[in-house]
Amino acid sequence: MKQLNVAIIGQGRSGLSIHASHLIKDQERFKIKYVVDPLEHMRKNAEEKFGCETFSDRTALYDKKDIDLVVNASPSHLHVPYTKEFLERGFNVLCEKPLANKVADVDELIATAKKNNVLFAIFQQSRFASYFQKVSEIIDSGILGKILQISVLFGGFKRRWDWQTLTEKNGGELMNTCPHPMDQALMLYSKDENDYPNVCSMLQSTSLAAGDAENFVKVVLYKDADHPIVDVQGGYAYAYAPYTYKVDAEFGGILASTKKVQWKYIKPEENNPLVLQKESLHYQPGSMPHYCSEDIKIYEESWDDVGEVYGTFGNMTGAFYDMLYKSLTEGAPLTVTPEQVRRQIAVIEECHKQNPWIYGK
Repeated sequence: MKQLNVAIIGQGRSGLSIHASHLIKDQERFKIKYVVDPLEHMRKNAEEKFGCETFSDRTALYDKKDIDLVVNASPSHLHVPYTKEFLERGFNVLCEKPLANKVADVDELIATAKKNNVLFAIFQQSRFASYFQKVSEIIDSGILGKILQISVLFGGFKRRWDWQTLTEKNGGELMNTCPHPMDQALMLYSKDENDYPNVCSMLQSTSLAAGDAENFVKVVLYKDADHPIVDVQGGYAYAYAPYTYKVDAEFGGILASTKKVQWKYIKPEENNPLVLQKESLHYQPGSMPHYCSEDIKIYEESWDDVGEVYGTFGNMTGAFYDMLYKSLTEGAPLTVTPEQVRRQIAVIEECHKQNPWIYGK
């Protein structure tokens, strides 16, 4: 099995705690060869834990010929320029989310990758979350009939005061947390990467955040009767967050957290055909009017993540890197494509336009 050399730019919460922490456990396929970070103590930590060479500046990687993959885990506002620099120099690049805040930037990165014949991927690992795959599986099975509305809530109640509360750093919960549910939501809205929804949004910045970016996100995706309404909420102004997913459909529905999925439904073929009665309903002549009432069998099922996993490693990051490894070594297509993420960035860009009190300053 070929071992791929990886260079990681950034040793923050993502570069260290997500990417490096996974790669060091998957040394049969990946080797952390280089790490870039401006902080000396983080470079020293990488040297000691990963046995890699470190640099304070990314430009030290430009002339390296032994890098199979560059992981761009720099701060959010540097994702586009750093990714472009390395794509232009012929490196395969995995960029952390959020990829960008403008569609034009995404188009430029896609074009640059194609021009240089290199892989360009975006780290949307929540696509591989077990609860999301289960929700998708139930919807795709057709047992719920027509999907009317999908509500997604990624929220909690806390305060933040770090750089990710600043608009100038591409912070705010629309770009911090919501790329996860938005990626999932768009795939449930339509699997066609060219099918773009209409967008209605409300972003709010409250005293729970020290910076000027939003910490309350409400986005509604919609188009027509052939698409579900998809309601995405996120942030940390939610004292009550009763679900992660709620699906309302023709024959039933789903209620899901990240740990448990419940669904109930009827089987239309088991019920008598509906016969419209235009007159007032009475059980018998001379009786009082009544509401529609019948005995109908409702099926209820549930799933939890104990003992059942999706993906090779049973976790989102592992499953993502499994896909990435196959793409790099076998030419397998990416499950999460730049064109799919482009649709997410189009939604983000439209939300920014619709909320000038935050993004029109």
